[in-house]
Amino acid sequence: MERDEESSGPMMEMCTNGGGEETSNRRPIISGEPLDIEAYASLYKGRTKIMRLLFIASHCGKKKRRNSKI
Repeated sequence: MERDEESSGPMMEMCTNGGGEETSNRRPIISGEPLDIEAYASLYKGRTKIMRLLFIASHCGKKKRRNSKI
């Protein structure tokens, strides 16, 4: 049997969970509405809750520092 030239590639496209090249093309969602942190945090538990709150804290801190320089 002869091999097809096309079958030498991957059988299916590989997908990653947030670690691919496409992450640089994403733009942040900016909203003027205040975020109810307690309500948002109540949707999660354990390590996920901690990681999401740390992410929010780190990004909100950058925004406040940026605005204070202006």
